[in-house]
Parts: sequence; structure tokens; C-alpha cells
Amino acid sequence: MSPLHSGNTLRYVTNGATGNNGACGAKGTFGGNRGHDGAQGEHGQNARALNVAIATYNNVIFVRGNQASNEFNLFDRTVSISLEARGGDAGNGGNGGDGGKGVTGSKGKNATRFRMGQNGGQGGPGGNGGDGARGGDGGNGGKVTLTVAPSQTDLLMLFNTPDVRGGAHGRGGKGGDGGPGGDGGKGGESHRYISTETRTDSSGRTQTRLTTHYQPGGFKGPRGLPGQDGRNAPDGRCGNSGSFQINDYTNQYPGPYDLSVTASRLLPNKPGDDGFFEPGKQVSVDLSVTNTGQMPTPDPQPIRMSLVDNKWVSFNPRSIFNLPCAIPPGQEVHPQNRLEFTINKPQTIPTGEPLHETGVANFCATVGRVERQFSKVATEQKRFLVRYPADIDTIEGSQSISRDEEALLSVKVNNISPKALGLQGSQQRLLKLNFKADANNTQTRSADVTFYNREGVPFSGNEGLTKSIDELPPHGQDRLSGSIRFRNPEQPLYTKATLFAELQLGRLDCPTDPQLAEVVQRRVFEVQLAEGYQYKPDADFLLVTNADTSLPEWNQWKTLAARLGLTFATWNSSLNNGISLFHELQSRETEGHHPPHLAVETDTAPLPATGEHADTGVTLVDHFKDKTIVFLNNDDTCVKTLPPCDLFRSANSGVRSYIVGPDAIREDLFYPEKDLAANLSGRARKTVIKNDIRTTNRSEARLIKAAKKQAGKLHKKWPEKRFTVVYHYEDLPLPGKSLPIVGKYGPKRIQLGTLTSILSPTNNMFAHLSKQPGASDRSDYVLDPGNVYGLLKSLSMEKKIQLVQNTVTENRDTLKKAILSELVDEHKTFSRKKWKGSIAKSALKKRLTCLQQVVNVSYSETGSKELIQEILTEFRAFAARMPTLRDKWRNSTQRKLANVTKKMIDGFKQQGDIDPANWQENYKAKKQVFATIHRKDLWRHYQESDVLPVPQNGLNDPNPVFDFNKLQNPYEADRVSRVAENSHYFRDQEERLRALEALENGNLNDNNP
Repeated sequence: MSPLHSGNTLRYVTNGATGNNGACGAKGTFGGNRGHDGAQGEHGQNARALNVAIATYNNVIFVRGNQASNEFNLFDRTVSISLEARGGDAGNGGNGGDGGKGVTGSKGKNATRFRMGQNGGQGGPGGNGGDGARGGDGGNGGKVTLTVAPSQTDLLMLFNTPDVRGGAHGRGGKGGDGGPGGDGGKGGESHRYISTETRTDSSGRTQTRLTTHYQPGGFKGPRGLPGQDGRNAPDGRCGNSGSFQINDYTNQYPGPYDLSVTASRLLPNKPGDDGFFEPGKQVSVDLSVTNTGQMPTPDPQPIRMSLVDNKWVSFNPRSIFNLPCAIPPGQEVHPQNRLEFTINKPQTIPTGEPLHETGVANFCATVGRVERQFSKVATEQKRFLVRYPADIDTIEGSQSISRDEEALLSVKVNNISPKALGLQGSQQRLLKLNFKADANNTQTRSADVTFYNREGVPFSGNEGLTKSIDELPPHGQDRLSGSIRFRNPEQPLYTKATLFAELQLGRLDCPTDPQLAEVVQRRVFEVQLAEGYQYKPDADFLLVTNADTSLPEWNQWKTLAARLGLTFATWNSSLNNGISLFHELQSRETEGHHPPHLAVETDTAPLPATGEHADTGVTLVDHFKDKTIVFLNNDDTCVKTLPPCDLFRSANSGVRSYIVGPDAIREDLFYPEKDLAANLSGRARKTVIKNDIRTTNRSEARLIKAAKKQAGKLHKKWPEKRFTVVYHYEDLPLPGKSLPIVGKYGPKRIQLGTLTSILSPTNNMFAHLSKQPGASDRSDYVLDPGNVYGLLKSLSMEKKIQLVQNTVTENRDTLKKAILSELVDEHKTFSRKKWKGSIAKSALKKRLTCLQQVVNVSYSETGSKELIQEILTEFRAFAARMPTLRDKWRNSTQRKLANVTKKMIDGFKQQGDIDPANWQENYKAKKQVFATIHRKDLWRHYQESDVLPVPQNGLNDPNPVFDFNKLQNPYEADRVSRVAENSHYFRDQEERLRALEALENGNLNDNNP
């Protein structure tokens, strides 16, 4: 036998041959013959014995196995030796053949004049399937003997684990399927014949009558019975494993030696250590090693113990030590020496969360001379937690301030070790906190901001705030608090100052030297320069911003408003601690109330005035009645801070909402509160309808059914209005357990509960939802056509008409689409098929309020005339396309609606200075285009967009039904609005300290003086 080479592996192989599979049985022939049996699989051949000897001389290794030899250099670290004496696998048994199909049954006799046809005979039985054959037995593994000299047992590290497995068994063959039964014989054919009958009538004439007779044929015979399936054969036996032994000329061993680290622990090198494994620390490893093999370890070749370098471990090679030679099998040794390593420092300063990672110490045991490692030791490791003994929490403070306000800041340091930190602590280690501005910020320079400590002393942005902690007790806490203010009066609004809170610790080797202190953690905090709320009577909408609103995004909103000819006011929800549409706006006198450190720098700088909203009781709803509020819903201080029912109540007051962002919005914002009528406007309060439901069935389902029926009636009578039906179930007990009391005129009814129907705002006064701008388009989305359309759609029809009259040239097509969408929404409302009763054309004309607003206004400018002509021409073609052929045959709602729309638009055409020929030409062109579009697609074209409108939160339900007990109360303690204007302006040092203490105690919302 000559060795086989596989890459750098020298293989000595005496494997047994594999047995052949047995042949499958033949299929039975036609006529129901049995299938043939399969042939048995062949047995696997037994492996032959393998004798291998290995020795080394003059740095050359000689290997001889079964008269074949090989040699290679001792220092060739790539060579390994594999010994294989595996038994041959057995062959599978053959499958049995399928049985043959049975013979066909005999044909039945045909029908004659005197008998019916006979049925066919039954088919013959199918043949049985042949039996499967047994699988062969696997061959036995061979006996492997490895001979090596006692002083050269280190050569055993070159060998892979010998393979002496027995061969796999052969699978037994499956029995053949039984043959199908023969087909039934054909039935006899039917017979038809004609008979003649002659008779003489009363006149003596002879008459002949022909009669047709029919004898039915027979039926096809039944199929024969199928044959039985053949028997499945058992599997063969697996071969027995061979044996392996090592012979050193004196003793025999059943296996080689092996090592395992059975115990290990990490010990700091410095006495009195705090027990933390922080970067830069030197650590020792105390371990125990056990020979888990079956023979002694090599002698005299040494076994070196070491560690492997990785991300967190830098091993000290001076700590390498040798294990004792000739460790007996099963014996554990505990070396006096220890492995040492240094925990590596992170490549960058941990920013954000403190350093908290898992380090791993991987062991390595190497046999000298052959330089081979123990694989089991290489897989064993010791884990440890890499972290510093102190860390800082998230920065607490104000994310937005106005130009003359201060942003409070506070950061907390935690000592998580059992030792006191600080120069006066038991560790005598420097501990320092810093607050400073980012000098690389492109929006603000460090010179643009000023820091103030707790005593109000100013510091430049480069210098920042610093606090050296002399002693921080074990598991203790301390804080660095202060404030920041923008000092540059030319600083643009919505710029952000980036601040760093840094934790410094003294180096382990020089713990008290401040020049060598290291920054071990950094927290980042941004403060936005915002503007306080300024009431603008001519503002067309309110833009609700927050601390996440960037300067480019703010500039884009100003650009959009300028293009559309709109003006807007701003409410920063981060600056004012949230938003509540019914919060009573506050005002503060500024004269003589500047804090001491502001007296020189801003002696004449007034606090941003709040204007007319200084009057007690005035709210944002009062300022923006019949206008729009745009919510930038991208943080937790905007829509999420609105009290329950705020959008419902504001919409009843005529406020239209436009919410930018797809995040789910709480449903309690869109529905009434438990005090159903107390907080409604006068018009809505008059429409509250209460009904008592009396019935003999006291189930809640009966009341819900009545509520849905009430909602349906209101929808049929007032399709353009939206009612919210609230049911209040009262489970009143009936006398006589569950049986009603039978009175004189039948069962007595009891009051089951009440229904309250409240006139809600129409759908177009509720929020339209836009897409959430991603991180890459936080500013570009503002001028996106979808967002422009959403803003225009949310404006009142009166305002959109004003934009048409002002001949807005930019976004002209978007304005046209927004007006058409509003008209289509109204048209769809009145195009319901089911109406309660009939409605006169004059009444329908009065209820088309949006269309009335468009046609009852004069347009003097040429550009506005052209735009309104395009809108009305397209809408008239749309209305003419909606009635179906069936609607035109009868006086349906669709036909009536189309006629009223046509007359209203024609009346406007006669009053306005419009070219009739051009009008008619455009109308015919649009009508031809719409004729090719399906009505559903035409609806969808005007009512859907890539972005807007997407009514959510139950707004698709025209008249929702709610349980009274599930309604929210906007004045519950946990949902009370905590809006605080001017909360970042402090009149004196005492007020600042009080606010800082509130912030440090976790009551940031209570710092409003």
C-alpha cells in the first residue's frame, strides 16, 4: 500500500470496498402474473489492518505503513497524517417488481327480440407485487496500530483522529405494488326492432300501424380485484468499529494524550483593585490544566501555555510558561506561573452609551519541536466585561431656546465601582466632568455660545464648564449643571449648537496627573435657536416645529410660503414644552427683569413679545379659527403631547389640521370627550341629540345595533355632515330575574341606555397625513409636490380662491388639483345612492357650498380667469361623466347632481368675461378624455395622491359609533397639558437656581417660574 496525498495531508488508507446494490425485480406480465423479487444487496468488505510507525532522525520524519513509507522535514508545519481503516458500505437491496394487470372480463351477450343484453364479465385479479430484498451488511473497521518511541511521542500531534468506523448498512428493498385488476367485460349491445299491426276500421278500410320496440343492452362488467403489495425487506446490519492503539515499545495505549483548561480566573495585577476590567489595565490569568487523553503527555518535549491577541487582549509574551512533562492521564496540574495581558484601549472615544463590551481571553497550548496546538484548548476561553468604573447618564436639559433665553443643562456621573473615586478617594484617581461646545460645528462656532455655571458666572464656548470631583463614594452620584445662551444677535433661527459632555479619568499608571487624564465617555447634546410664538393676525397657517426642525427645513418652509403668497406663524413645541390648542396663552412683562449676567450684554434686548394673545383666555384655536395648523410630527413634543379630543374640539371650531408624518396618531384626538357638550362650540352644542332606548332585551348588543341604525339614518338624511353616535349602556336589572314583567298590553319595556348624536366636523376638516421625511430629505420634502398639495388641500376653500385671484404662478397646477379635489370630495358626498326621501334642486344647490364659493366670486385678472376656467371646465366634464346609463333613464341622485352642477357652472360662464368658443372646445376635449377612463379610476385620480390625502384613525367611517365608557377625558391628571411658555427665561439668579434644582430632581417640566 502506498500513501495517498491530499493537499498537505498524508493519508494511509485500508478501507474496505463498497458492496453493490441488488437488482430490482422485473414487473409481472399481463394476465395477473406476480412481480419478481429483488436481489439482495452485497455486503461491504471488511477493512484490513493498518500498521504505521513514525520516527524522526536529524530533523527528518519517517513514516512507514503496510510496507509503504514517506519522509518530510520536521519543521514543515503544514503536514498532517490521516489514518483510515473504515469498513466498506453495504449495497441496498433491490425493490420487488410490480404485479401484472389482470385479464379483461368476457363480453356479455347482445340483446335480442326476446331478451335484454347481458352484463360483461368481471375482470381478472391483478398479480401480486414481488418482495423486496434484504440490504447488505456493512464491513467491519480495521485494527490500526501506531508505533512511536517513548521519547518521540510529540510526533503524535501530527496525526488526525483515526477513522475506524464500520461500514453503513444497506437499506432493504421495498415490495412491489400489486397489479391492478383487469377491466370489466363490455356489456351486450342493445336491440331495436319494428312490428306491424293491421286492422280494419268501421268503413271497411285496412289500416297498418308500425310500432318500434327496444331491448336495452348490458352494462360493463366490474373491474377485477387488485393484487397484493409485496413485502418490504429489512435493512442490513452496520459494520463494527475497528480498534486503535498506540505502541511505544513498552506500553500500549488506547488513544493519545490531550489537554483541557479545567479552571481559570482573572486577577488584577495591582492589590486593592476595584475589580473592573477597564482599558489599559494589566490582568493575570490563573489556570488549571488537565490531561484528558489516554496516555502521558510528551517527555522531554515541553508544552507552552500562552494567550492569543485579539480586539481587547494584548498578551505579554514574557509570561509564557511550560507545563510539567509526562502528565499522567486524568491528572490536573495547577502551575504557579500566570499568563498576563493588557486590556486594549478603544480606537475611538465611546460616544453616547458608556463602554460595555465583552472581552475574550483565548488560550493556546503548543507542543515544542513540532509546534502543534491542542484543538480543545484553542476552543476554550475566559470572558470578561470591559467597562470603566464610572459613566455619565444622558444629558438632561432644554433642546430649544429663543434668542434671549437660556437652555438648562445637567449631566450626572455615576460611580459604579466599590471604591471611592477622586483625588481624595481611596483610589486617589482624578475624576472630572466637562461641558464644552463643538468647535467644528458648521452652523455655530464655539464663540457664538456662552456657558453659565450654577452661580451665573459666564464662560466662553471653548472653555466651557468644568467640575473636578474630589471624592465620589462607592456607587455614588454627582452632577455638573449650568446653562447655555446664544450670544450672537445675527445668529439665524433654527441653527443648532452641538455640545459635548465629557467624563475624564486619571490614567491607571498616572492617576493623579491632570495632563495625562483620558476622556472615557462623551455625550452629545444639541440646542436649537428657536423663536417664541408671535401672534400674526394675517397669518394663513400655524407651523408647529420642534427641536428636530433643521435650518434648511425651516428655510424651505419660508420659501414655500413665499411662492404661494402665504404667511405663517410658528409654535415650537420643544421650546414651549409641548402644544395644546386650548391652552390659555401667556405673556410676561420684560422690563426690569433681566438676570444679572444679561444686564450689560442685552440691556435693551426685549423678550419676544407675544402680542395680542396676552389677553387672558385666548388660545391658539381663537387665533387660527377657519385656518390651518401644520404639525411636523417627527418627535415626542408635537402631536403626542396634544390632550385627548383636541383635534375634535378644534375642528368643531373651524381649525383645519395638516399632519406631516405617517406615525400612528391617537384615536382619542379625533373623538369627543365624556363631557359631550360642555366643550363644544355653540353651533355644535345645538346639534347634540339624545335618545332613550327602551326594550325588553337588555343586552349591550341591542344598544349597539340601535346606535348603528341611528348613524345610518343620520347619514342618509345629511350625507355632507358627520355625526358621532355615542351609546351609554346601563345594565338595569329586570324584575323576576331574566323574565320580563307581562303587563296588560304585553311585556313591559325598560330603559336600556342612551344614544347621543353629536355633529362632528366634516372629513375635510380633519387631519390629512403626509409621508414621514427620511434622514436624507429632511428639507427637500417641503417643496415636494406631494407636500405642496397637502398644504394647499388643508387650506380653506376661501383661501384657495384668494390664491387664484392673486394669480399664483408657481405651483399653479398643484393649486388647481387641490381645488378640484375639494370639489370632487363634495360631489362624492352627495352622490350616494341611498337617500332618505327626495331633495329639491334648489336645496341641493344651497348645500353645494364649495362649488358656490368658487362660482360666486369674480376673477378680474387674466391669469385667474384662465385658471378658474380650466378648473370649472374639468369639473363639469367630471360631473357629466359620473351618471351611468341607468342613472340617465331615471331621475337619480347622480343625474340631479350633474344637472345642478351644470347649471351652476353655466351661470358663472354667462356672468364672467370668458370666451364661449374656447370654453366649449376645452370642455369637449376633456369630456372625450374622461369617456375613456373608468368611473372608479376617475374618482381615484382626484382623491388619491402619492402622499395625500390619507384619512386615518377611523376617519373613513362617515358616522362612527363609540362606547361612552371608552371615551377620553382631556382633563384627567395624566393627560393635562403641561405647556409652559417663557420657561427658559429667568428674571434673577434665585429663579435660575430654582429651575436648575427642578431639572436635577427630574422635574424639567416644573421649572416654569
